[in-house]
Amino acid sequence: MPYQTSAALVKEFHLEKTDETHKNEGEATVVKVRQVKMGDKKLRDDLYAKFERRFDGQTVTVSQVVSLDDVQRKEVYLTLAGTNITAPDGKTPLFQFEGDRLKNEHDFNVAWATLDNDVAEEIHEKVMEMNPMWNPNLGETTSQID
Repeated sequence: MPYQTSAALVKEFHLEKTDETHKNEGEATVVKVRQVKMGDKKLRDDLYAKFERRFDGQTVTVSQVVSLDDVQRKEVYLTLAGTNITAPDGKTPLFQFEGDRLKNEHDFNVAWATLDNDVAEEIHEKVMEMNPMWNPNLGETTSQID
């Protein structure tokens, strides 16, 4: 039988460091992270794309600077499938989803900017755990997370 595509794997993670640091004594803070597929991988990899334009025989090189924060934010945007993190009112979800996808990147960026650095870092750690192919220090990676 030929290869058959499947839905992306999604795993729920408890943000233990966040709950400990921010003294959360109630419901555990969780995020759901999706394993990346080729379409989302391309969107992330496009951050590193270079392009060249030629005008009247001259070469004009246009370069871009990509920060680590840009890459991490994009990786989270592409793979965050759910969370119970709320806005400051304690009731409104901080991130808006349609199914297991964030509703739009602009609203995600606005919400992401309100997180404490340690919380954003722990979320990104979970994204990297679910998507080890994005970690250049790992060498060979697996295609599935248990």
